[in-house]
Amino acid sequence: MFLRSDCRNIRFPSQVTARAADETDREEVKAYVSEYCDLFGYDIREVLSSPFTVITPDSKSPYRQMYVAN
Repeated sequence: MFLRSDCRNIRFPSQVTARAADETDREEVKAYVSEYCDLFGYDIREVLSSPFTVITPDSKSPYRQMYVAN
């Protein structure tokens, strides 16, 4: 899951891992962000200049595949 925020004030449950999105992550969501911006009238450069956080299931959780596919 991608969140448009640095999420520094959010306490996530232990079942997930949060990390800052890198350039590869940003490229992965660029087409979706572009479509969103076209539909709702946002400037894609402004949106992509924001910090993004990537949320993934914690690999130590034995039930991770029940809720989120890796």
